[in-house]
Amino acid sequence: MRVVSWLGLTAGTFAGGAGLAFLGDRNRRFSSQIEFFSRISATMQVDQGLAESLRLFLEELATTFNAEEALLLTAIRTHRAHFFFGA
Repeated sequence: MRVVSWLGLTAGTFAGGAGLAFLGDRNRRFSSQIEFFSRISATMQVDQGLAESLRLFLEELATTFNAEEALLLTAIRTHRAHFFFGA
């Protein structure tokens, strides 16, 4: 009887530890997503203008996803927008 209670206690402790590890991993994943979305939303400022806000937005996406080619595309499109709109 004593062995059964120790096995139950051991199994319960293991299950509790596994559950806490799962919740910790899930919390870490969600906190990184929240940080990403807060950085993205910080780039959208009305007083900066649409072209500058889009440039900052695309730059943040390119930095986050390690897509340096997108930076060149952003620079080309921003330059065209300044050319056409005279900004």
